Amino acid sequence: MRPDRQRAGIGRQLFAARLADFAAAGRSRVEIAPYTPNYFIPGVDVDAYAPAVHFLETSGWQTIATPISMRAEVTGRQIPAEVVAVEQNMAATGIAVRPVTAADLSALMPFIAETFGWDWYRFAQEYLLTLFGPGADDICFLVAVQGEQIVGYCQQRRERFGPFGVAPALRGQGIGRVLLLRCLAEMRAKGFHCAWFLWTGQNAARLYERVGFHTVRRFAVMRYVFDKMTQ
Repeated sequence: MRPDRQRAGIGRQLFAARLADFAAAGRSRVEIAPYTPNYFIPGVDVDAYAPAVHFLETSGWQTIATPISMRAEVTGRQIPAEVVAVEQNMAATGIAVRPVTAADLSALMPFIAETFGWDWYRFAQEYLLTLFGPGADDICFLVAVQGEQIVGYCQQRRERFGPFGVAPALRGQGIGRVLLLRCLAEMRAKGFHCAWFLWTGQNAARLYERVGFHTVRRFAVMRYVFDKMTQ
């Protein structure tokens, strides 16, 4: 809205009219930038648009998630010696991190769908179609394997990193850290200067911070719930 027309109630009227349309359609709630299936940014940037967050909160919206966006420099990055040691210990238990092959797909895709959900499956499928076709130079897709079993994976396109994940039963053993740093090493080898992503939670952020990522934006995913008495 034009700055000279703000604080005149126009925004509240616009929101009220749109919410009335949702209520008339039988919706029980409205959300701003939830994860699935698509988003431009994950919610309202709480620093860049603090007045918008205040406006929404005073209009009955509630914050239901607080994702953060992170970034790391890739130029000059080296894999730390302790991570190399972790990778060697993994090898002793039969776990290896390597680039994906076409032969992995029959095991990889069910692993992603069952472990991480269909949205991650969709992103992986999109990257893999490009990787095994034209434009493969800007994509890195790694898998962690134990024998014939897929136990983790990591993906990147140009400077956008992720998602990546490890089978729940094997988390806490350093597999995710190796996947992440091997992917960043591939990005550096391809000439990319940074890695970034839009959405992660506080728990995962601690892993990213350990390898040099820092928070660049903070968001609020917000929800408005209709009062059944007024519908």
